[in-house]
Formats: sequence, C-alpha cells, structure tokens
Amino acid sequence: MEKLNFDEVRSIQLEMLEKFAAFCEKNNLRYFLDAGTLLGAIRHQGFIPWDDDVDVGMPRPDYERFIKLAKNGFGHSLVLSEPEDGIYPMLKIVDSETLMIEFPDTIRNEIGVYIDVFPKDGLPNEGFYSKYLCKKVRLLILVNWFNKVSIFKWRNEKNFLKKVFAFTGRFLINDRNKNWALNKLHRIAKKFNFEESPFSATIIAGGMANCVEKKCLEHYEKMKFEHLELNVPIGWDKYLTKLYGEYMVIPPKDKQVTHDMIAYKK
Repeated sequence: MEKLNFDEVRSIQLEMLEKFAAFCEKNNLRYFLDAGTLLGAIRHQGFIPWDDDVDVGMPRPDYERFIKLAKNGFGHSLVLSEPEDGIYPMLKIVDSETLMIEFPDTIRNEIGVYIDVFPKDGLPNEGFYSKYLCKKVRLLILVNWFNKVSIFKWRNEKNFLKKVFAFTGRFLINDRNKNWALNKLHRIAKKFNFEESPFSATIIAGGMANCVEKKCLEHYEKMKFEHLELNVPIGWDKYLTKLYGEYMVIPPKDKQVTHDMIAYKK
C-alpha cells in the first residue's frame, strides 16, 4: 500500500464532498457544511490550514433518507459506515479504496478515509429537560465506547480496575447486544421532530454545546469551499459563535491540532 500525505488525504476528502453534495442536490436532500468545515468555509474559503477532516450536517429526515438512498453506494468506491458497524454514533462516508488507521498508538481503529455526516435533531427549548436529554445521550455514548473499544483496549492496562471492567465486559457484551446503548441514544435523539421543533442540535455529538434556533439551520446559501460552491446554513454566524465563540480569531499554535491517523491507498 502507498502511504498518503496530508494534502493527498484532503484531496480525496474534497472529491468525496463534491460527490456527496451532487448526490444531495440530485435527490433534493438538505445538507450543509458543519463544524470545522463550516468554519473553514467562512474564515478560509476552504479547509482550515491544519484541519484534515470534513463535517457535514443534515436535518434528521434527510439524514435517514440519505442512508436509504445511498446504502448500496452512490459513487465510485464510496460506501456508508453506519453507527452500528463502527465505534462512533454518527454516519461516515468512506472511500473503500483507502485504509485509515485512527489513533495508531492506542486503539488502532481501521477505516477508510471518510467524511462525517451529523444528523440535526429537534429540541423543544434550551432549558432543563433538553439539557437532561443531551446529558443522557452523552452518557450512552460513553457506554457505547466502552462496549466497542474500552473492553478490548483495557485488557492490557496496568490499572487493576480497568482490567476488571474489561474482563467483566467481555462476558456481558457480545455481537447480539453490543449496540444496545447506541440504539437507546438514537431513540432519545429522535424524540422531538426536527420540522416541528423550535431548536435544533447535534444531540449525538456535542448536544447543548451546538444547540441553536432551528431557523439558523433549515435554510441555506452557497459559499466557496476550495474550488466548490457548497451549502452553508443562513444562520452560520450565530451557529459558529455558539460553537467557537470569536470564531474569526486564529487559535494559537498549540491549539492547531490535526487528526491522529495514518492513511494509505490500497
């Protein structure tokens, strides 16, 4: 296999993003650049210089319809990695002609070069009950991580308690029930209909930390991202402020971190 450098990984991701956007446009699916990719479009008109991943968001109805439509592939070498099949609670679009090893010195998660697709779910308000739901989902995400990662990684830990948890977990968790926490957290995340809710958040990733009025995320405009013109939410200023505060300020060098991975072309 041929090792891919930083620019080659981003080139593959950009091509994947272009195909994803074209597929959404063709099938009348709502999508938008999200998180660091949205920040890159606004502040740099492309990738953040040190960033090496791609994030997109979709209202929950479009997210689930996209999975149904694209399940059998929607572009050369592009496949879906659904949450049930991996260690993360969100969908990933994966280039099957590549191999990416995430966290090579620790858990060594093997996947292809990918882009993240985050579902946007509804919330009734920014009050106690919404915060309670998001914290409950956060706890279930940690349980899901334990079920799929920690019980294997902790086998070789020096910490005695971690070894005990890993040993016990191997007897309690199997292929039939390993996704119980994942299934429960998704049921909670979908409790409130996106279309009918006044607020929205990526409940399965960040929760209240990215909760904004739904009107910020349900309509879009085109924005330059590298050589492409892609959707960004019309409320991008409020959304990025909620995510990053003074988002136009370049962070110090020690905060300019990249993804811990090694990538190869098969």
